[in-house]
Amino acid sequence: MKNRDKHACPYLDAPSAECHIADLHSQNIEKAMYYCWGNYERCEIYRQRLHRDEGKTGFRGTELI
Repeated sequence: MKNRDKHACPYLDAPSAECHIADLHSQNIEKAMYYCWGNYERCEIYRQRLHRDEGKTGFRGTELI
């Protein structure tokens, strides 16, 4: 992942369809700012995607588990 900011969600460069940032509009911009920058580990969408990715690859985010 090409993410440049260590505080930003690692999926920011390739968001899934359900990500807050994928369909950015005035009604979800607050959630996108909160979860996608600085609080992504609290985001249910991030946790679900991470869990799916861990099962597929044996990796946790960008770390080998």
